Amino acid sequence: MALQFSALGKSLNKRPGTFCQTNSLMIRKTDRPYKDSLLIIFASVSWLLAFPFGNFNGTPIFAFIVLTILYYGTLNRPLHAVVICYTATGIISTALGAGWLASIHSFALIAAIIYKTLLMSVLGLAVTFLNKIQKKFMRIVYWALLWVLFDAVNHTGVFSFPYLCLPYSFAESLLGLRLAGLGSLYSLSFVSAFISASIVELLLFSRTPGRSGTASVHAPDPGARKKSLVTVPCMTRTLLILCLCIPLFFLIPPPRQPENTPAEPLISIALIQPNYYSFTPVQKDFDTSFAILTNLSQQASALHPDLIVWHETAVVPPVFWYAHQPTENTQRMFSTKVLAFLQNLETPLLTGITWIDFDDLHREKEYNAAILIEHGTIKQVYKKMKLVPFAEYFPFSKELPGFTNWLLRLFGPLRSPGIDPVIFTVQDFHFSAPICFEDSYLSVFSKFGSLPCYIVLTEDSWSKSIALKRQHLAMSQMRAAETGSWVIRASNSGITAVINNNGFVVKALKADTQGILIAEIPHQVPAKHVSWFLYIPLGALVLVLLILIYTFFVNRN
Repeated sequence: MALQFSALGKSLNKRPGTFCQTNSLMIRKTDRPYKDSLLIIFASVSWLLAFPFGNFNGTPIFAFIVLTILYYGTLNRPLHAVVICYTATGIISTALGAGWLASIHSFALIAAIIYKTLLMSVLGLAVTFLNKIQKKFMRIVYWALLWVLFDAVNHTGVFSFPYLCLPYSFAESLLGLRLAGLGSLYSLSFVSAFISASIVELLLFSRTPGRSGTASVHAPDPGARKKSLVTVPCMTRTLLILCLCIPLFFLIPPPRQPENTPAEPLISIALIQPNYYSFTPVQKDFDTSFAILTNLSQQASALHPDLIVWHETAVVPPVFWYAHQPTENTQRMFSTKVLAFLQNLETPLLTGITWIDFDDLHREKEYNAAILIEHGTIKQVYKKMKLVPFAEYFPFSKELPGFTNWLLRLFGPLRSPGIDPVIFTVQDFHFSAPICFEDSYLSVFSKFGSLPCYIVLTEDSWSKSIALKRQHLAMSQMRAAETGSWVIRASNSGITAVINNNGFVVKALKADTQGILIAEIPHQVPAKHVSWFLYIPLGALVLVLLILIYTFFVNRN
């Protein structure tokens, strides 16, 4: 790490006459398109390598490299060059890092690229203002705050797409998860950007002639420049070494062994991973999937858990609605078979299902839901509140009927959003059941309040990508660290996992296999409240505006 950044610093003065000094910065006199192209390539590849990709696990060290490269590429560059750099980086990193979206349809990947490109372009416009900020520390703070806002926007709005946000690359970092527990993922946004910008500023400062007071910018002595490099103040060297070392501490992984088992009471939960999926399922697929689920559930029942959990839309047909409405014979037979099994199952079951309200006679609204069933009786129903844009929800369906019909042919029926954050209860144990995409949002988790556990029901089989499954797991880890609650995941093909209240993965099933995972979860409710985390971006926005106002008046005077 230190060698990489030192090499970057040395490259700044490789060619004499390439830089001159003004306002304490090294300014490039001429544009070098090929150098800008290298910056884009290195930044994009580093962004990709920060996350799991293929057999590579990803590492947060590359998040620092991305931010360092982009900060360096921003300093004293013309507006168009900065915007092109950021835009191109957004296109390449999203196309490579989220390529699994093409498993659904090429449109899904194109939409994600457009979304990230727009955000990166706006970020490129915003960061150019840091060249007008004369004080280095204020410039660094401004840069770090912009990344807080960038990650906040990625988690806001109907069409938000939080995947590939750099803070999630810290999910396998002990220090990263600790920081997330103190200030959410936004603390990681700020700290990583702050450290990266500091590295660049200190490198530039250490390479600037005359900074030590022993050499002048206009010194005729050819050895003056070399002399000034040797006599850089000790404080600058110390700070530079410190900033270069800090990213290395983020390489320390969280412990793999379970921590001390909490005191009783504990609740035992069996998570079922059937590993069967069809992108365009027919009745035969429903029967096969249900047979696997019932077989694994019967094996799990022999272990006497307090709750059995199936994954998101484990039961695709709305079997309970079929039982109350006239329907064709095949659907009725399947519904009868499912309800009979649930009636005989001794253990309470939490499962994902397609839900239609019984009084909705014309099937006008379908919900992606989680239901709690005991002896065939529905105890509680939770309807997913945060839907996947385009695949589950399109807000302009009435205004764009043609496009909506195309989405229906591609993804099937669109879903209606739920409005109530339901709290489930089993044997005095309280938990919520966020569904799939919802674990990407702390704002969704905060609606449930403080709970001992969140049980995430998800279905990532469609991607056929271990990279997506691990990126999605990282989001659950971040939510566990932020909330101080246990997060357990039931997934069709993985990753089914148990995550403790520090964000550490205690145990997990191997992806793309069938299996049962037993989780022992304490009843203890965390004392921390995370609602204030949601106001961090607002505070960042206020500080950014104050810095811009201050800079405007300073420069005018």
